[in-house]
Amino acid sequence: ASFESEMILNLGELDMSDPANIVHFVNECVKRYPAQRYAFIPWNHGGGWKSMIMDNDGGKGVRGRGDMTVYEFAGALNSAAKLLPKKRFDAIIFEMCLMGQIDVLDVLAPYADYAFASPPVMPAVGISFTDILPLFTKDIPTADLVKKIVLFSKDYLEKHHLLECAYSAYDLKKTQAVTDSLNKLSSYLKGIIP
Repeated sequence: ASFESEMILNLGELDMSDPANIVHFVNECVKRYPAQRYAFIPWNHGGGWKSMIMDNDGGKGVRGRGDMTVYEFAGALNSAAKLLPKKRFDAIIFEMCLMGQIDVLDVLAPYADYAFASPPVMPAVGISFTDILPLFTKDIPTADLVKKIVLFSKDYLEKHHLLECAYSAYDLKKTQAVTDSLNKLSSYLKGIIP
């Protein structure tokens, strides 16, 4: 399948590692395409809690900031979510490596209900958008949508014989309970290890 898109707005080359560009993008989408639910799909290199969304030239051939931290991304989501009807995203769907880690998900939990992410590295073929984009036109709960994206992605990777990958769906309302349990375990282990 192929996609054709009409150019709506040309901003030239931007520094994609600048969090302000996320806020601007979401603002334009909300104004032009009002909806009841919103998903945000960042696509780039992910580095887990350390870094994400890299831009080596920053636009116009000038060295950019380099990359965005997870905390800068969370700040951008915080500002962008305020533009949405529910004041949070329904889902964040990472087309990036290493973003399905609890330390990443915990930081982003205040700004979205669910996430789709890969804890390890992702293969270069990534997600099959021709399979998952039609899901967004269906009236299904967001929890089921991210689960279906996991299943479609599993099938897509198996079809391409790429079996060394993992995708997961996360209910971000539950990350606090997970981090609380990890903190208790950590405290316990500190107490018993000489």
